Amino acid sequence: PMAAMIQMSTRVDPFEVAKDEVDAAVRKIQFMLKEWRRLLSKENTSDSQKFKDLHAEIMGELQMLTCDLNEVENSITTVEQNREKFQLSDRQLQDRRDFVARCRATHQEVKGELTGQRAQTKMEDDRKEALLSHKNKEQRAQQQRSAYQAQDFYEQEQFLQRQLVNQQEDELAEL
Repeated sequence: PMAAMIQMSTRVDPFEVAKDEVDAAVRKIQFMLKEWRRLLSKENTSDSQKFKDLHAEIMGELQMLTCDLNEVENSITTVEQNREKFQLSDRQLQDRRDFVARCRATHQEVKGELTGQRAQTKMEDDRKEALLSHKNKEQRAQQQRSAYQAQDFYEQEQFLQRQLVNQQEDELAEL
């Protein structure tokens, strides 16, 4: 979508078109990251579908941001190659390069946080905890089934014993 806007006539400064979209994407990612951090610290990431969905969504947003930043860099190059059409000062061009650098730094920070050791360790610990929890639930369910089976067996044996006692009493009464 941004590529089409940047491809506009070289009379329109393509940077301004792309800058607003990149700013919005960075703000969106930063907002999503706050919720991701909260979920990372408060929930079992292995069990939380909300965490999994948000993690995947942020990773997708980062991929789109990479494409957008590449397009913004292309727009800067276009302006540099057509200085007479855009008539920007060296300071303005440097400001644009600085903008891209800041956005790339934010991108790297977010990606580093999502894929970093701390997050990976927490996600792995949560996965192990979820597996252990599932295993414990299975063990409890098996123990409960065994207890029910033992209770059924006990009640059946009691019934058979009562029947046998009653039968013996009937036989003794007949004698």
